[in-house]
Amino acid sequence: MTEQYGVHKWLAFDIETDGPIPLHNEVPGPHDWPRILCIGVVENYSSEPVKLVYNAPALAQGSETTELHVDGIRSFIDYLWQKQAKEGYRIATWSGTGSDFRLLAALVPDRAQRVIDLALAHFDVPFMGLCLTGMMVGLDAVAKAHSLSQKVLKSKDVPAMWKKPELRSLVLDHVMLDAYNTLLIAQHVCYEHKFWWKQAGKPKPRAMHIPQCYSVQEALKLPLPFTPYKPDYQYTRAGCAAWMKGLQRRLTQDSKRPVQLLPQRSPIKV
Repeated sequence: MTEQYGVHKWLAFDIETDGPIPLHNEVPGPHDWPRILCIGVVENYSSEPVKLVYNAPALAQGSETTELHVDGIRSFIDYLWQKQAKEGYRIATWSGTGSDFRLLAALVPDRAQRVIDLALAHFDVPFMGLCLTGMMVGLDAVAKAHSLSQKVLKSKDVPAMWKKPELRSLVLDHVMLDAYNTLLIAQHVCYEHKFWWKQAGKPKPRAMHIPQCYSVQEALKLPLPFTPYKPDYQYTRAGCAAWMKGLQRRLTQDSKRPVQLLPQRSPIKV
């Protein structure tokens, strides 16, 4: 899958963390969120994709700091905003609606509204499939069906590997591959209106048809699909998008609260 589609500018990213993101039905505290280790970004507007890596500052100089700090995460959010709102890029993720964007909003509260806007406007391939069929498909299953490069690391092994400087390049390759495969599949879906995925134990890949390229905001308006079983809340459209509604409600309430002025002190008499 190496075709170049249309004239749209695309960007895909993937985030690696030092632990799991809290479940959607949990109410995590400020210290319950994992730290971001690195972010892989792939831009594609020319024949050769541009690959970027966001990781801990001065990591190459042997810094003991191994996570991306708030300033770096804020810079990444602003970079996405610049690309999407100002330069017209289409942003794609794989299940980023309920995970990556949710994490970004939690870690940088002063960019929460911007993160919500980015999440609603971006293209989340498995979220499209979820809203259409009630079923969410994994990146590995789709990449395998499309004969894309397969990753060799498991996400659960990443935190331990990241602590070893000699293994960090493997982690960066891992996160970049996920971003790159996401970009290729998103382009394919939006121009071919379907993707293939390999179901475990089945000899032939299955096709999932996507009538058009839906943003998250558009996908949320689709009729609820019929499913003969009750899916896990974590893998429903409500579960993936609930954080945005709750956060938007809090932001609206905060904006309506009157400013609390400090009481004026009496002049000091000398």
